[in-house]
Order: sequence, then structure tokens, then C-alpha cells
Amino acid sequence: MLLLKINPTRKEDLLIKQKLDEMFLAKKVETEESLEMPIIIQGKEEYKGNERIGQFFKELTVLYDGWYEDRCDKYENVDGTPKF
Repeated sequence: MLLLKINPTRKEDLLIKQKLDEMFLAKKVETEESLEMPIIIQGKEEYKGNERIGQFFKELTVLYDGWYEDRCDKYENVDGTPKF
């Protein structure tokens, strides 16, 4: 599960949370008003600050695009027969 730490008083931090909400990722959100920059922790990786979190979203987009690109239904007709 992904952990997002944000300062709820900063609009840019709330936008990061919104973007994750739109991606339907399993996550835990911790808020801390004294936090100086947002943090995403995914497994052993830690992304601190808007630049690194932007990199995280780019990596995630590549993963998502590959996931949906590899779906089986694009190679099959509606009846389940191969398109080739």
C-alpha cells in the first residue's frame, strides 16, 4: 500500500492526493500541518517533494499504460476467437 504524507494547508499537496484518488490506488494518507514537503512512500522507495512525486507519477503512468496495453481483449474478437 502506498503512503502519502501531506500538509493539508497547502493546495499543491491536496492536488497530489486528488490525483491519487483519481487513479484508484490503495493508499493511506497522513496529514501533518508542520510537514514542509509532500512525501509518497511506495515499498522501499520514498519520493519527497513535488519534483520527485512528479517522477513517481511518470513512472506510474508508464506502468499503467503497459498494463492496459497488454490486456487480452485487444487480441480477441467479441466471441473470444483470435484476431490474427
